[in-house]
Amino acid sequence: MKYLLFITLFVLTSCFSELDDVNYPKFDESSILTGKTPLENIDSDKIEGIYDVIEGQKQIGEKIILKWVNNKLTILTNKNTKFLILNSAYNDSAVFFEGYWRNIENSDVGKIILTVGKHEGYKTLFSSGDDTIIFNGYFTNIDNSTNKLKFKLIKKLKENNDFYIIGHRGGGRNSDRLDASENTVDMIKLSESLGCNSIEIDVKITKDNQLILYHDNDLNPRLIQETYMIGDISNYTYPILKSFVNLKNGGKIPLLKEALDVVIMETNLKLVWLDIKAHGILKEVIKIQKEYENKAKNLNRDLEIYIGIPDEEVFNELKTIENYKDIKTICELSESKVIEISADIYAPRWSLGLQSDKILSLKNQNIKSFTWTLDDRIFIKKYLFESYFDGILTNYPTILAYEYYIK
Repeated sequence: MKYLLFITLFVLTSCFSELDDVNYPKFDESSILTGKTPLENIDSDKIEGIYDVIEGQKQIGEKIILKWVNNKLTILTNKNTKFLILNSAYNDSAVFFEGYWRNIENSDVGKIILTVGKHEGYKTLFSSGDDTIIFNGYFTNIDNSTNKLKFKLIKKLKENNDFYIIGHRGGGRNSDRLDASENTVDMIKLSESLGCNSIEIDVKITKDNQLILYHDNDLNPRLIQETYMIGDISNYTYPILKSFVNLKNGGKIPLLKEALDVVIMETNLKLVWLDIKAHGILKEVIKIQKEYENKAKNLNRDLEIYIGIPDEEVFNELKTIENYKDIKTICELSESKVIEISADIYAPRWSLGLQSDKILSLKNQNIKSFTWTLDDRIFIKKYLFESYFDGILTNYPTILAYEYYIK
């Protein structure tokens, strides 16, 4: 029996550690932004749009999407699962952008440097001109070779007022080796740069009844760095978890309230889906839901917070709560159960198909529909172009956002 346990632990540990680390580029004293003025508070409409790639099509494709999020530039592509995130600054001759590109299907990463010169739309970025914006720069490959990049604005982005690009686990999973751990405040801050306008986060409870963000039942090498912390997370108090647990890609396990504070104060996200990962916690989650809906309202933040109903046990728990039909919920169960609890949103898994008649029927009853968890580009396009879903939950919001805006 001891040998079987050893073999099992060895296999699990091997599975958790088989992914290569991603070595994100470091910008220190060599940064081209050093000594320049940070580019802040520009009109996003000036820079966001669809761009034609003139040089560098092999690296980033023929057309790209540029988004301006929290004073960072995001570039979305249809080249594999490649995206780019850049910081910025300017002087009296040009605007400079510096950051990294990633392909989240593997460990590939590299630097990217861009400029917008005096005669390439510089004035336009500061709302005093109407020149076509042209970016020039270079892209560093994984073998340290470089390729020139050049692209120009051809079309402004359409507004996204009615479709939800929902980042799974706050924006992405640990297995995607992003620059933050899943279900953390850092991931939430990163989510909009990944293309999200909404997020799904997982809610569990500690031994001292603190609601936290965490996906699995136990402490394991998929989610944390420590090898001496084991067992169900509900066996630990929050102070112990905060003191001794470091998450896989950095950061600490956050309280639900901490996460919602970040959503309200530091993002423009428009929806949060609270996925219930423990039973017996609904009443406490509902209290926090109401508290933060009021907080957002008082701050004139347009934010929707929904409680996920993922299984029969949570469904039945909900029905024991007074006025349960007034609680804002997302129900993953059948259409009849959606109607029974007056859920606001129906959320079937994507593998159940487009369900067009059912989705339209619910839409006529003012019930939205989301599908989950959809990652393949071909199916993402199919659901965008052919379905009536109001939103898609995905691990790859960069793909979903690109396809949404390019269509």
